This record gives sequence, C-alpha cells and structure tokens, in this order.
Amino acid sequence: MTDAEVVTKDITYDYSISIVRKDGVSVTYTVDDATGAITFLASPREYYEVSNIDLEINGTALGNGTENSDGSVEFVYTPDTANAALTVHATADVKTTDYYIINPEDNYSGRNQCLSPRVVEGLNGELYATFENGTPSEIQPDEYSFPIYRSDDKGETWTRVGEILNDDSVHPDSYYRITSYTDTGAPSTAVEVEEGDEGAVRHPWSMQNCPQLFVLPEDAGALEAGTLICAGVAVPVEAGAEEVSDAGYGGLWESSLDLYYSTDGGVTWT
Repeated sequence: MTDAEVVTKDITYDYSISIVRKDGVSVTYTVDDATGAITFLASPREYYEVSNIDLEINGTALGNGTENSDGSVEFVYTPDTANAALTVHATADVKTTDYYIINPEDNYSGRNQCLSPRVVEGLNGELYATFENGTPSEIQPDEYSFPIYRSDDKGETWTRVGEILNDDSVHPDSYYRITSYTDTGAPSTAVEVEEGDEGAVRHPWSMQNCPQLFVLPEDAGALEAGTLICAGVAVPVEAGAEEVSDAGYGGLWESSLDLYYSTDGGVTWT
C-alpha cells in the first residue's frame, strides 16, 4: 500500500476593491489569504449619528453584518473568483451633530475638501447647505458633485439629502491630450481630442466650483414658491485624478455656469 500523493496549489487572491465614500462611515477591509474571505469593517465617524449600516457589493446588499459594541459592523464576503472586481458602497442613516455639516476625512489630499460653503433658509424655516466638494460623488465615484444637506432644527443636526451631478446630456464626457506640464509635473496645457485618439484621457464633467443656493420666494413660471435653485460651475475633471487643483491637476480645461433646480427639497435635481 502506497501513500496517496498530496497535491497542493497556491491560490493568489488578486481582488480589485473600490470603496465608495459615504458621509459618516469609514470602511476598511482585510483578506484571509487562506480562504479568500474578505472581512469589511464599517465604522461610524466622529460627529455623526449612524444607524442601519449595511454594505452593497456590486449593487447587492450583504445584509449579514455583525454589530460591535462601538457601533461598527463587520461583514464577511467571499467572492466567486480569485480576481474579482468589487465596488463597495456603505448605506446607512446618517446625520451630523453639534452643528457640524460635515467632518472632513483626516487623510484627504487634493485641491479642497470643503470650500465656499453656502446656507439658505427655506420657506418653512428649514436650512439647506452646499459647498465645493473635493471628494468624489457618492453616486458616481469618478465625478465630483455639489452635496446637498438639510437641517430641520436650525443647524444643530444635518442630513445629506442629495447631490447635484453633471447632466451628461448637457455636458458629455470630454477627452484631452496633455501638451505640456509644470515644473512639479502637473498638466499645464492640453488640447481636446476624440475618444480613441492617441494619448486621449477621459474627462467627465463635474459640478465642481462656486455653488450658490437660492429659494424661490414666489412662483416663477412653472416653478412654485419654495423651489430650491443652485447655480455653479461645471468643469471636465480627469477621471481618477489623484489630485484636483487650479494649477492643472485633474485638468480643469473648460468651465460652464450651470443652473439646476429641485422641487423635492434637494433630493433630486434638474
């Protein structure tokens, strides 16, 4: 009788994991090298009240979280393949406390994270706020947007109710080829080219600069009193840019002053 031959095989779990930012919730993860299981930890951040935390992976809710005593929730997920590409969204009921609208991330580096804040009062006393946001959209992670926050208690607590994304039917994606760089290596000049041209880099348009809020005090045409208005500057920002700045990082090659309106308290915009 001979011993059976034992065959071992090393498996490398080469996951691509993209964590989409969510106000008030930080998400970290570890991978078990032996099984390929991924443990995600979703944790409330300081100055936020967070409840009902869940994770969506590629659009499907996990729903199997284990809550810890500190309010964080652990999720275990094992992809079907060793080279899975995963996009992870945290979902939760989130509001800030102590009159904070947002508590910026400590490890952020870029053009700005919060700039040019604006606050207006609605006809029923509610407050709305927005600002230039240097972190990507929660809905479209390769674009930037104007986040919209609402307070019903005179600013003591705030909830993110929506965001203004560029309308792609107004500003479709642009493509540019860099023609010169600054001394620090940032793009300095570029020419617009067609998709597929040599050196073409995609620049999706984003709502990026100088938002201004206004509440209609009376009916105006088809828009009723109380309609929320926002004017701001849309620019084509390089997809996946690690840094966005007026000096050229990200490629702010054009600009357009756009006007959006909301009839549902800032949740959706046209």
